[in-house]
Amino acid sequence: MTRKRFLVVRDDAPDAALHGAVVAMGNFDGVHRGHQAVIAAAQQRAKALGKPAAVLTFEPHPRSFFVPDEPLFRLTDEAAKLRLLASTGLDGAIVLTFNAALAGLTADEFVTRILVGRFGISVALALLTGFAFLCVAGYTWLSLQLGAVFAGLAMAGIFLLIALIAATAAAVSRRSARQRAILERAARAQASSSWLLDPKMLNVAMQAGRSFGWERIIPVVLLGFLAAQWLRESRRPTAESDES
Repeated sequence: MTRKRFLVVRDDAPDAALHGAVVAMGNFDGVHRGHQAVIAAAQQRAKALGKPAAVLTFEPHPRSFFVPDEPLFRLTDEAAKLRLLASTGLDGAIVLTFNAALAGLTADEFVTRILVGRFGISVALALLTGFAFLCVAGYTWLSLQLGAVFAGLAMAGIFLLIALIAATAAAVSRRSARQRAILERAARAQASSSWLLDPKMLNVAMQAGRSFGWERIIPVVLLGFLAAQWLRESRRPTAESDES
């Protein structure tokens, strides 16, 4: 089986084969499982849209540009990273040189000039990658102000806060769903039992008892009551499973 050709586009080089691609943006150092999950999502979206799938990455690492005096540990150099990216089945990689010109772009300029203007990426995907760019820019700015350790702790605290907000929203949603289920079961139970106390139903029952004789009506009523209880009990596990 012939392996699909992996195209590497650098800066202003021709990009016809990757123009309009669905891209996952990041440094992809080591191409670990988290990176592979993001890449797989991009590939799935690209397949649905009928477009190529690629990554957009930076060389050198942005931290090396902003903090050149601090040593940078990398799992893979550029060549090894591109080999690992090629093994994922991507159509290619867009490698941008991270220099003063690129670092001086605002997030909007990066989206407009590079993602949309240069590579023809759709606006929706550009917004997502623009958010990732803001995260990278925020980390590098914090690194300059506080140092790498405190910048990492600050970013971890921000993402922890986001995770707590999301978890709280999910818990509130589940609690609301349980409360609605309880109210619906109570309403069904009330509706199934209220007809027994309806004066019209009692009047009909009295007339039927006098007409047919109570010795005939009582066994039928008991059987009907037992059947109703059985149906009610048989429906209860379904309601409880819906709640869980």
